Amino acid sequence: PVAPDTGRFFHDAHFRPPAETVSGAAIFALSPEMQRFLDAEIAEPARRIGRQRALVDALQRGQLKLEYDSEMTRNAAQAFAARSGNCLSLVIMTAAFAKALDLPVVYQKVFVADEWARAACASARMRSVGNARTGR
Repeated sequence: PVAPDTGRFFHDAHFRPPAETVSGAAIFALSPEMQRFLDAEIAEPARRIGRQRALVDALQRGQLKLEYDSEMTRNAAQAFAARSGNCLSLVIMTAAFAKALDLPVVYQKVFVADEWARAACASARMRSVGNARTGR
C-alpha cells in the first residue's frame, strides 16, 4: 500500500514554542547529586582503572543505567534523578559525566533500520538518535 502523506503534521507552526529557552550548558549541567555520585562512585575507580573505564563500568554495572521512557527527552540532571529517559537522555547524561571527568566526547549519528510500531489504527516510525563515545 502507498503510505499517506503525513507532511502536513510536521510543521513547527503547529507547536507552541518552549516555555523557557534552555542553554546547552544547562542540558549537560551536573546536579549536586550527580557530583556526589561522581565523587563517591566513579572518582576512586578512575584512579585505579582510568576515567573512561570507570565511567563505562558504572554504566554497565547498572549504577547509571536508565529505564527506557519515551515520554520526554530529559537533561542530564533529570535523567540521573529519574533514572529513566530515552536514548538521547542517556547520551546527554553520559556526555555530562564524561565532560566532568575531562574526557573528550564525540557524538555520532547511528545508522540503523527504522522500526515501526502500530497501536490501534496508528503507525509510527522510530529512529535511533545517535550516541556519544569517549576517547579519540
